[in-house]
Amino acid sequence: MSGYFEAYDSIDVHELMLKDAPRMLAYKDSILKNRDQFENKVVLDVGSGTGILSMFAVQAGAQRVYAVEATEGFVRISEELIEQNGMHAKISVIHGKMEEVDLPEQVDIIISEWMGFYLLHESMLESVLVARDRWLKPGGLMFPSMCYLYCALYSDTDFHHDTFGQWSDFHGLDFSPFASLVQISKCREPQVMIISDPRDSIVTDTEIVARLDLNTITREEIKEIDTVVELNVSKSSTIHGVAFWFECFFIGKEYCGVLSSSPFEDPTHWKQTVVLLADGVYMSGDTSPHLRIQLKQSTSNQRQYEIDLEFSDEYNEFDDEDDDEEEGEGRSSEEMKRLLIETLMAKYEQEGK
Repeated sequence: MSGYFEAYDSIDVHELMLKDAPRMLAYKDSILKNRDQFENKVVLDVGSGTGILSMFAVQAGAQRVYAVEATEGFVRISEELIEQNGMHAKISVIHGKMEEVDLPEQVDIIISEWMGFYLLHESMLESVLVARDRWLKPGGLMFPSMCYLYCALYSDTDFHHDTFGQWSDFHGLDFSPFASLVQISKCREPQVMIISDPRDSIVTDTEIVARLDLNTITREEIKEIDTVVELNVSKSSTIHGVAFWFECFFIGKEYCGVLSSSPFEDPTHWKQTVVLLADGVYMSGDTSPHLRIQLKQSTSNQRQYEIDLEFSDEYNEFDDEDDDEEEGEGRSSEEMKRLLIETLMAKYEQEGK
């Protein structure tokens, strides 16, 4: 029983995810509103947790669902929940790592909530790609289907002062040496936070850092993402960091669902990720700095990534320059989302899936 009780260490995490309304509705709507594609199909749920996505699949008419979960405690918890909802005849919960599990058959659909902070960090993407390569039938459906990682420059004088600037007069004492330690700590690791006033604190257009087509992207391609973006400063500001967020698209025949961790949308448990600068950098409203972003998969833990950022006023200062402009450059977040959905749905119809 030790595995069962060990799972309770993460019960609060699963509670947080289950109470994340944008997350839950994106998956529920994307599955149930594409019922024709789930009807009588075999589904694989990678990292099934409580089993709720598997249960949505059954509600949408799936014939069989294989729910693969690595945590022994949550295998037992999900089995109880599935039994409670009368779906045990259609959902088989399998204990094991996706990379090591053998299924009795190929599947028509893979569903998974694999995303981590800034999409990739602490994610299960590698496991999902292993599942796709081993078990998905040709032309099968991936949910989510396409994911985008975005960035923009972030400015928040009050937050920066509260974090770094208050220590020189702290309750009448000079804690300046401690301020240096706080700077090192906060700037060394990306900060997961809610950007509370994005229309004021996001001071550039939104740019695409990476686009991941879950049908085709390889495990090798996600080991390192290296790109250069041009960020057009909309108003003179002191830049305090670089903000990252993501959007995932569930491309079905009848409905295209979107799950967004954008600061301009309802908050999710992913929040946003901000890489803080130790010292603010002033940029005028007519500035268009170029930013090189490198995301490197950790060699010791494939679910963790390191972020390297490098600013330049000149695009050609960077090595390995890519002259292709990203689609959506200079567009608002809402316009980008609308165009992406239209493009993805058109692509889906053309492929006849």
